[in-house]
This record gives sequence, C-alpha cells and structure tokens, in this order.
Amino acid sequence: MSHIAKRSAALCMLCWAASGMAYANWTASGTFRYVDREFDQSGFTGVEPPLPIRLATVEVRDFNASGSKALLATGSTDANGNFSIAVSDTKTRTVYVRVLSTSTSVPTLFLKVQNVLTPINPYAVASSNVANHNPNTNVSFGTITAAIGSGGEPFNIYDVALRSVDYIAALNGSRPGSADLLTLEWQPNTGAVSDYNAAVKKIHVGDPSGYNDTVILHETGHYAYQLNSANDNPGGTHHLTDCNQDIRLAYDEGRATWFGQSVRRYFGLPRPDLYVKTTGAPGPGNLDFYFNVETETPYYCDGAASEVAVYAALWDINDGAATGDGTPGVDDDTLTRPDTDNWDVDKNYMPSALNKSLEDFWDGWFSRGKGFKSDMQAAFDRTNVEFFPDSSEPNDVVASAMPNAGTGSTVHLTYFADTNNDGIGETDIDFFSFGTTAGRAYIIETLNLWGDANTSLQLLGTDGSTVLASNDDRSPTDASSLINYTPASSGTLFVKSSHAVDLGTYGSYDFRISGNNPVDADGDGYLSDVDCNDNNASIHPGATEVCDGIDQNCNGIRDDGFPDVDGDGWASCGGDCNDNNAAVHPGATEVCNGIDDNCVNGVDEGFDADADGYTTCGGDCNDANAAVHPGVTEVCNGIDDNCVNGVDEGFDVDGDGYTTCGGDCNDSDPAIHPNATENCSNGVDDNCNNLIDSQDPACQSDTVVITKAEWKAANRRLTVWATSTGAPQAVLTLVGYGTMTYDSANNRYTFTRNNTSNPGTVTVTSSLGGSDTEPVTVN
Repeated sequence: MSHIAKRSAALCMLCWAASGMAYANWTASGTFRYVDREFDQSGFTGVEPPLPIRLATVEVRDFNASGSKALLATGSTDANGNFSIAVSDTKTRTVYVRVLSTSTSVPTLFLKVQNVLTPINPYAVASSNVANHNPNTNVSFGTITAAIGSGGEPFNIYDVALRSVDYIAALNGSRPGSADLLTLEWQPNTGAVSDYNAAVKKIHVGDPSGYNDTVILHETGHYAYQLNSANDNPGGTHHLTDCNQDIRLAYDEGRATWFGQSVRRYFGLPRPDLYVKTTGAPGPGNLDFYFNVETETPYYCDGAASEVAVYAALWDINDGAATGDGTPGVDDDTLTRPDTDNWDVDKNYMPSALNKSLEDFWDGWFSRGKGFKSDMQAAFDRTNVEFFPDSSEPNDVVASAMPNAGTGSTVHLTYFADTNNDGIGETDIDFFSFGTTAGRAYIIETLNLWGDANTSLQLLGTDGSTVLASNDDRSPTDASSLINYTPASSGTLFVKSSHAVDLGTYGSYDFRISGNNPVDADGDGYLSDVDCNDNNASIHPGATEVCDGIDQNCNGIRDDGFPDVDGDGWASCGGDCNDNNAAVHPGATEVCNGIDDNCVNGVDEGFDADADGYTTCGGDCNDANAAVHPGVTEVCNGIDDNCVNGVDEGFDVDGDGYTTCGGDCNDSDPAIHPNATENCSNGVDDNCNNLIDSQDPACQSDTVVITKAEWKAANRRLTVWATSTGAPQAVLTLVGYGTMTYDSANNRYTFTRNNTSNPGTVTVTSSLGGSDTEPVTVN
C-alpha cells in the first residue's frame, strides 16, 4: 500500500444491488473527500469543511491479494469527488477502494503528491473492506473522508496544485503536458521550508504547510514560469523586510506571489489578497505571518528592488472593485486588466530580456502594446516604483542643467526618460549647476536610493566637461554617491548624475548639494537657500515670470502663468513651436513624422538614411535602399519598389495572386501557381513544385493492413501487427492506445500492452493516409 495509507473505520453507506448481468461484472462507486482548514489574517478560522478530492486516481483492489494481482480496476474521481468504475471479475473476494494523490488515470493531467523518505509513493486513503463480495453485485462504498492528520494534508496539497495547473490552462489554453509532470512532496518532520526544485519540477512542501495554501501556490508560480517564461533569479535567502534585494530575485519572487494569489482570485476563493502562513498546529489561530498583496500590510518597501513592491504593483494591474478583498466594491487604482496581459509579457517578452526584473516587465508591457501608461504609472507609484521622468526634466545636457542653490535642500529624481512618450523607458542623465565660492567646502551626494538607482556622480568644471572629482559608491555596501570638494576659485560648476553600470537602468534617488551659506549675491533681497539663481537679480521668489523658458519666480515651473496648452512644461512664448502637441517642445527627440518635434526649425532631420529625397514617414518604405521610394518604376523582384503597398503589381497576368518572379510557373493559367491543388492525372505541374502527378507527395497514399489482432485472457495482453506501403517513413497509430513500433527485420509495425481489457475491434491509422479496422481474436 502507499505511504501512510489508512482505511476509514466508518463507512457512510454500503449498498448492494444485483446487476442482473449474465457475465460477471460489477460497478464500484462512491465519493472521496478531504477535510479542509479555512484561514484569514489571524491564521486558521476553525472552519474545517469537507471538500471533494477532485480528479485523482481511484483503485478497486482485492484485500487478500498482493502485487499487481490485487488491482482489479482503476478510474478517477470527478470534479465533485465522485467515482464510478466498471470492474470485470469472476471471483468472490474481499474488496475495497482507495484514492491516490496522483492523476495517472486522468487524461491531460500530470500531477502527483508523494512522501519524502524512501520508500516514496503517492498518498492513499482507503474504504473499509467488503468481505465475500459476489462479482455480480455492484457496491456503493459511500463517502470516504481523509481527516486532518490522516490523509487530509496531502490531498489538500493535491487540490491546491490542481487549481494552479488549471489556472495555467486558463492562461495558456491547455494544461502542462506529460513531460512537465508537477510533483509535490510532503511528510512530517522532513523540513519546515517550502521550495521549488526546477531541475526535477518538484515542490518540497514544508512539514507545517500541508494546509498553507498560499505558500504552496507561491511555489507553483515558480513552476509555471519555468515552463512558460524565464528568470535570472540568483536564488538564496530572501526576506519580506529586505527592501534592497537583487532586482532579479525581487521580480521572480514577487511574480510567483502574484501568480499564487491570482489563482485564488481566478477561482473566486475568499480573500485572495491575503498570503497566510501558519504553524500548522491544530485548532484556530496558529499564525506564523501574513501579508496583504494589495496594501503591503504589514511589510512596506519602495521601488523595484523589493519583492513586496513587485507583487503589490503586479497585483494592482489586475484587481478591481469586484475582487473579494478587504474592501469589496472599492479599488485604490484605475486598472482592471485581465491576467492574460501580465502572462503575455512574461511569456513572450521576458525570456529575451537581460537581468530580468520589474524594469523589463514594464518595458515589455508597452512593447507588447498593452497601453494604459498613465494608469500604470499611478498604480506602480503606489509602491514608489517611479517609472516616469522627474519634474526637473529636461536636464540631460549641460546646457539645460537644473540650477541648485547648494544650500542643502534635497530634490527627488528618477533615472527614467521617455522622449517619445511610448512608455518604454530610456537611459536618463541629470545635470545640475551651482555657484561656488573659493575655499569653501562643498558636499555633493545622493541619498535614499529606490529600486536599482545605483548612482554615479561627476563634478565638472566651469566649462561643463572637465572632470574635477567623481564617485560611484559611497562605500562597498552603499551604492549612493558622495563627493567632497573645495574649489580654488569661485564660479559655476556642474554635476553629472548617471546610473552606474548595474543590473538595471531605472530607479529613484534624492540629490543634495551643501556648502553655500545662504547669501544674497545678486542683491535682490532673497538668500540663496530660496533664490534659485542668486546671480540674477530678476530671478527670485515672487519675481514676475517672463515667458522665456526660465523659472523667474523659483517655483520649479518654467514660464509659470503663461499658456501651456498641451501641458508639456513649455509655453509657446518660451520656445514651444506647437503648443497643441505635448510631444513637441525644445529638447524633445526628433522623430520622423513630418513635423519639427524639437523646435530647431528643421523637419525630420536625420531620417533620410539612403539620401533618395524621401523619409520613412514621407512614404519611403525602405530607407536603406535608394532605389526604393515613391514614384520609382516597379519591377518584378519580390519587393515594393514604388511604395504603393503592392509588391510586383502588374506582373501577375492571370490574376491568381502569384507573379512569375514569385514562383508562378504558368502565368497564363490562374489554376497553376504555388500552393495550388495538384491534379494527379493531367500531366501538369499544378502547384509549381517541379513534380508532376504521381511524383507529387500530394498524389501519394498509404495502404495499411492489420495482420494480427489478438487478446490473451490469461494475462490480458493485447497484440497488434500491421503493414504499411509507406514503411518505414509512415507513422502508424493504434487508435486509443498510441504509436506503433516499426520492426525493420520483419517490415511490420507492432504494439503490445499487458493488463488491458479486450477492445473488441482495433483501428490502425497512418500519417501518410490510409487505415484498417479488424476484430480482435481472443485466445
């Protein structure tokens, strides 16, 4: 028997009924259940309902026999835990049924829960024995329930994993195949930690976690992404309180939590926003820890270097007011996207990303065309994942450096650029300028790094290019930056802040320059700690704003009070050459669109690569070939020379959609062209593959003959032989059983299976066409 298999002492009901059949056959039926343990943020609630053991293998067995002789029949439970199994038998026996924590009898499901220590077997729960059973009598074994501590744990694990597998099917269209069997192991006193072993696709469920559903679901998330995505997770110990994790680990662990909680949301289970781990002890309570993926309670972290921020940001994409969380009918963000959107990014974008992290998910979201940029920014910003440009932009060159008073005030910044407004991030550099006094000590530093904001600072001279000092990491364990500098002469210096080479390219940080005591260098009545340009008396708090692209009143807004119709931070009088288009303003990246994006009095400069006088957005459909552009003469060459959205137009005489240079071997007959149906008796190459009539594989077929179909009652062995005119290239299939094996020595295909019932007739089909059906001879 399987590990810790136990027979239920109580049997709900045992029914006997004569079948009335002349041949000895009977039906075993009944229901298998397990006792569940419900939970909330306080641990177990004390509610322990019986639930069906779904889609698990059921065996009908002879109690007094051993080995394979004890097995009389197999079947499986349905979605309600019920089973009904036909048994062919001729003997009076003592019989019983048992359910196994495996899916071997369930088509398309490949799932198993087993013990840890040898001998290793699936778990089983069995009925009571029925003694002296007459083979002509059906038996209802009633309801058999796996209790807590007596089979309940492994069958709860099985049911949780089954939901994960079916959630994968909902996302993918089918369950994982036989090569991707999911194995879960559990046994008391074999380790408290749950983890996933990708090498063998096996989850070790820690011994307290037989009823810790969300812990198990998290590990099935790793299984799901191994099959359908990829990860760069370096592994190792990780804690929810660590807000500065490796961004690759943070993403992989965060999305595994998203997957597990999304399983519960998809199947409408209570409080899918709660991840709960208990001690496993009996009775209510017994909480180890919990957290809320919606609110981050009680663990709070900022930025993409925390699995907490990752799972909260991903969760906000899909949850909505209808989600059965702690605030039903209310949601704290505007997104309610389908789970398949997240899945598509992970499946079709992430495998090709380098150092896979939440940064790559973000770029993949927009690369895959999911959209909702402002909603995504707001949702991610709830956990301070700031994938958007900061308010100091544009300050990515010395000429647009942001003035800084140097008096110790902190400014918050992001390493994130999006010059074409497509949502996909770009590398960002921040420049600052500040006035200095000779002999005074200055401190330039970054602080409070979020995400992967590994800062690097350069102090530049008055020319904006000479490097006076630099610093990458403040210390071996601190990626923030610090420069101490005392200038020999007074003047304006510049600071370049850039993302150091690291796993990611985005992140947020605080920037500060200290050293200037508040003074009033320009005599405008305002000290330098509030005067944003203390070298210009017309610039200070309360000054009259002039429309010139400069912030005169020091409120952080250029040309404040002047019409900025498109809200891009630039007024038309300050240099915006199209104040009805937020993508057009000084400093914008020029794109090929027929307009002057960067307001430098040039249209689409740099977008005529082949110098043929036509840009890509001006109609040039191949800007790498000067011979291709609007107005050129079309020739038959398989390309659109004149850019009229037609290839080789005028070179298809018979109008069949194929040109002579495109493979039409007879352009005067519309019935003859590549992919046409081959007429097998007209002496013509109809499909232009240089094969005529019987030479063409389309005119070939296979003759299949079953030469032997025999079933031996003694060992219940089915043997089938067949020949094929297409051998050995043909693949023969015994319908309902599988692929036959080619015997080259005898030029025939064979199939043998023991311990199977007599099918009566068999059918063999060929991959080259053709089939045969014959009755089975009984010996």
